[in-house]
Amino acid sequence: MAKVVQERKMGTATNSPLVTYLLMFAKYSVGAQRAAPALARHLLCPKTTLYSAGINRNKVLSLKRIGWLYPIFLHHGLLLRASAVRWLEMRVNMPVHVEWVGHACFRIRRDGGPTIVTDPYTQRNVSLPEDTTIEGDTVIVSSLTDRAHGNPKLVRGNPRVINALDLAVSGTEAQVEGSPLITLKVRESDTHESGSPKDNAMYALKVGGLWILHMGDLGYGISGQEMAPCVGRCDLLLALVGQTNTIPLKDLDFLIDHLKPKWIVPMHYLLWWPSKMHPLSEFLARRRRDPLIYARSSTVKFPLETPGVGRPIIIVLEPSGCPTELRQSLKDVSPPGNVGA
Repeated sequence: MAKVVQERKMGTATNSPLVTYLLMFAKYSVGAQRAAPALARHLLCPKTTLYSAGINRNKVLSLKRIGWLYPIFLHHGLLLRASAVRWLEMRVNMPVHVEWVGHACFRIRRDGGPTIVTDPYTQRNVSLPEDTTIEGDTVIVSSLTDRAHGNPKLVRGNPRVINALDLAVSGTEAQVEGSPLITLKVRESDTHESGSPKDNAMYALKVGGLWILHMGDLGYGISGQEMAPCVGRCDLLLALVGQTNTIPLKDLDFLIDHLKPKWIVPMHYLLWWPSKMHPLSEFLARRRRDPLIYARSSTVKFPLETPGVGRPIIIVLEPSGCPTELRQSLKDVSPPGNVGA
């Protein structure tokens, strides 16, 4: 006598194993991948029941009566699994757009994803009007004590704000795009012109399968041991190259050699506002062996299709936050074309 399965929510009762199976299959189709192995075991061991796959034991059926449906169940489970794998691959390999706004501020997003803003500056610090703002969904700052790196008000609306320094100090974690934000407490240069160097944080985030390391406002050379949390998490390095108050170029060389990024986007160097920072040319002269691309744009899409060269590729972007009337003057001082080394 077949066991009667009561479907209280659906108001049905049947002694047909096929109808019962289909009702249960509809309800538990999300768990098909887990249930399929249990059904496979039943073929070898008839006493195996569906609740071993996590299904409520009140829904147990006589598998001898529905064993012939196993191929259908398994096929659907495999289709679900294949679809999930394809979805994950698409998410992991989605193009990532990186826009340099200026100074240490970037806007980062994958296709169809939220926009992440890093280290937004205070407009007055870079000679911009106070009403100059940008769009973003999540803001990550290396600290909230530095007006040049920690001004969430630059971003319109009510974005989520993450203070990387707070995470590094407290040992807590935040998720960005489904992956943990890796933080490392550092500080400004001991010879900072303010006379009072501030703590801040480097941070690495994963977007669309691409690990991006932002150097925050690091002001000195750090050891390989200190960089350990960032090893393997630096496909793209957003590099401080202006020297004044930040890491010297010789120490930056060591960091690059240790972390082995595929791409480097320079930031935090002399631009349109009065500053004691050094120009980009000094960094480029020091890295003559690295391939160099002048994007002639403020945005670049990763990953770049470039041949394996064994060295990081430097990509120079134009700051999108630069006032329109000054953009030509910035172009005039940068060498023309793309240069390979």
